[in-house]
Amino acid sequence: MKKKLLSAICIVSSIFSYAQTTVTSPVTGKIWMDRNLGATQVATSIDDVDAMGGLYQWGRTTDGHQDRSSIAVLDADGITAGTEGANFIYTGWATNSWLDVVDNSRWSDIGGAQNPCTSEGAGFRVPTTAEWIAEFLVTSFTDVDAFGSFLALPHTGYRSTGDGNIYDVASTSYYWTSTPAIQKYFYNEGNNDWGSWASHGMAVRCIYDATLNVSKVEVLDFKMYPNPVENGTEINFKVSNAVKNVKVIVYDITGKEIHQQNNELRTIQLSGVSKGLYLIKFVLDNEATIVKELVIK
Repeated sequence: MKKKLLSAICIVSSIFSYAQTTVTSPVTGKIWMDRNLGATQVATSIDDVDAMGGLYQWGRTTDGHQDRSSIAVLDADGITAGTEGANFIYTGWATNSWLDVVDNSRWSDIGGAQNPCTSEGAGFRVPTTAEWIAEFLVTSFTDVDAFGSFLALPHTGYRSTGDGNIYDVASTSYYWTSTPAIQKYFYNEGNNDWGSWASHGMAVRCIYDATLNVSKVEVLDFKMYPNPVENGTEINFKVSNAVKNVKVIVYDITGKEIHQQNNELRTIQLSGVSKGLYLIKFVLDNEATIVKELVIK
């Protein structure tokens, strides 16, 4: 399976948790992150603990509660938004939501402040139920099939609102949708879309939505040239004088890093590389990231 960087867009964010690697669906053409939110790597096995990621309560952002070792606090009535801190709030089956006043707009408002996927860069959000279903139309699609798919979905387990404990880590993959309190889950007999308690903790896999991406390319006056380029020819790029330091990372089409520099230079010198397509990621003073395709001929 080839991994592909999100190309020809500008990702604007103050936080860059990972290398912004993505996978493109062979079914729908949608762009997804290649790992679960909070995971440190792409899953190498269905039970890869480093790929399981955090367990989010529906509608909460990345505030610490999603950590599998976060403190679980019982509040049978739910709490007031903004007072949750970094705790996992469980209700002991008293109420469906961790909030005292249910707010179904927190993730269904895809551009809202509670979108946890902004840690992946601008333009990412929690997928809808329909987007999940579109990728896995076969009813017999099991947890093993989900791991073998382009998304490489590992087992995640879930954190229960009944007692704050984690269950099913070795058997089931649970993923939230942005549709209020609906989950997509994969198990040994198939998969399902199931209404769940918003106060459960489940994994998140982010999807890219171009309508959410705020481009600063024009403001930064960014240009890269020449392109295509002869092998060994110096590559130049132009950016606003307001930008000083620029980190440059060059990847081949498989996602392997082949070059990196971090300085004020506006030139890139690649030598000894094969002809073909490459992706260059420019991080501008940690304010914006621009990814461009480069053809070497």
